[in-house]
Amino acid sequence: MRLLIALAVACFWTIRAAAGEAAHSCSWTLGTAADLDQASSTHFVTADRVGEAGESDGATFRAMKPDQYQIIWTMPAFDIAAEYGAIAHVFYLTVRYRDIASTPMSRWAGHGGEGFYGKVIIGRIGGSGDGAWKEETLVIPRSMLRSGDGKVFTFALTDLKAAVPIASIVLFSADSALPDRDQRIAAAQALQRTKRVSALALAASKIHDLGLPDPGPGSVAAPTAEESKRGWRVFFPSISRQLFANSQPRPEEAACVVRACPGETRSVVIAVSPVKDLGPITVACSDLTTAGGAVAWSREPVRWARYSLQKVGSSWSEDYRECPEHLSLAVPEGVPGRLAIACVEVRVPSGLKAGTYSGTVTVTAADASQSIPVSLEIYPFGLLHPDHATHGIFYYCDYADVSPYDLLDMRDHGIDMLVAGLLPKMSAGTDHTVAIDATQVRATFAMLKRMG
Repeated sequence: MRLLIALAVACFWTIRAAAGEAAHSCSWTLGTAADLDQASSTHFVTADRVGEAGESDGATFRAMKPDQYQIIWTMPAFDIAAEYGAIAHVFYLTVRYRDIASTPMSRWAGHGGEGFYGKVIIGRIGGSGDGAWKEETLVIPRSMLRSGDGKVFTFALTDLKAAVPIASIVLFSADSALPDRDQRIAAAQALQRTKRVSALALAASKIHDLGLPDPGPGSVAAPTAEESKRGWRVFFPSISRQLFANSQPRPEEAACVVRACPGETRSVVIAVSPVKDLGPITVACSDLTTAGGAVAWSREPVRWARYSLQKVGSSWSEDYRECPEHLSLAVPEGVPGRLAIACVEVRVPSGLKAGTYSGTVTVTAADASQSIPVSLEIYPFGLLHPDHATHGIFYYCDYADVSPYDLLDMRDHGIDMLVAGLLPKMSAGTDHTVAIDATQVRATFAMLKRMG
């Protein structure tokens, strides 16, 4: 049903610069001999898996051979982070193709490569089989595009059941100066929303929605007259409290008090409960100051929780509930009955003097604002790293899908142990033996050690 575009990329901490960094985009028109030129930064790596060039309606194209394991191509790398090769941007991939494939496409799975060498799926296009020329743009979220050598990005096309002609491929970041950038991005986001709605509708018959839980005892039942007039109420729940769209404040959550040691990173949750339609909600944090110094809190980004249906219980359960899933920079719309949850980090410098530092959190919506005092208490001692034992939250990840920035953030919060789950490459050796190559496993462990 869908034509699968997948990316296969590697990440190395030795990356220093990217080719084409100032351009923020790369356009590739297919249908010439250069498509197969292995010396070009934009070419098909698996040249034997692509078909002949052609022309249609004045445009050249290159046909893809069907039933191939994967068709790999490269494009010049740009906008990559200097240290780890992970992307700090949202990227978009536009493909112009003739939609002649009508056979349902199987899912794509990566092969070989561990750690940051793995592949991740970025989306599917096509599959209607109507024979029309189409142009579709896929969203590539942050950290899902990486370069192994600082020179090229590598992509893979799989699940082709017909000789699909492709006329052009355009890769660009959100910083691109393409004249129709905004239209491309809007189309990509609309396509993404449509696919999500379709996927949810397809799965609806297998989902048992538990609905939102009761807010529970101890909640503040009703907003005050001042909160009703303003249009919202603010509270500061613990980072460990499970929140839902209908969660209500508890009496002990009215004040924002943070306690930390020098060199520690703490997360502050700011929950805004609308009592009327508010439109966009924003939160701004001031620096935290005292006579002896300051914590530069105002520079920290404010991220908002996004909701989605999450499975409840075992992996084979059909019970689901809408829960906060991940944090995003996107500003939420304030509507009654849907808690807006912001998270901001407090990064305390090492060597900061003990004492109480003061600042404010300001919530703005619907032409109104509210400033709430914040108190940061710095203890007169630091946290020692235990040498006798390893402490941390159980965390298991596929390093192909995880961003190095996520791992660095975990480290900053004191979680410096990982369940590795890394296996070496194994292949058939001679005389009924197994050949083991642990090169990439060692490289991944070396990177994790460097990250702390």
